[in-house]
Amino acid sequence: MPRYYFHTLQGRPFHDPDGEFLDGPAAAHRAAVRIMGEILRDGAADFWDAGPFSLICADEMGAVVTGLTARKINAEDSTRLLQRFVPEV
Repeated sequence: MPRYYFHTLQGRPFHDPDGEFLDGPAAAHRAAVRIMGEILRDGAADFWDAGPFSLICADEMGAVVTGLTARKINAEDSTRLLQRFVPEV
């Protein structure tokens, strides 16, 4: 089973030294979403003023498998985005 590493970046990079053994790229994608959710949930208060938060998943050879970025959207941009999908807002 291959090992995948989940590195993060929010201001300073954090290199995942241990990784996780997973069944393959599809499992790594699912793990990336799970890990991102856990990090955002546990550090929610700190997220809002810290800028974009990125998680990059790489395999044992260092090839990037997937990545996710979460960022705050201001109220004006959020309203415009919502109106694209829900015009009556």
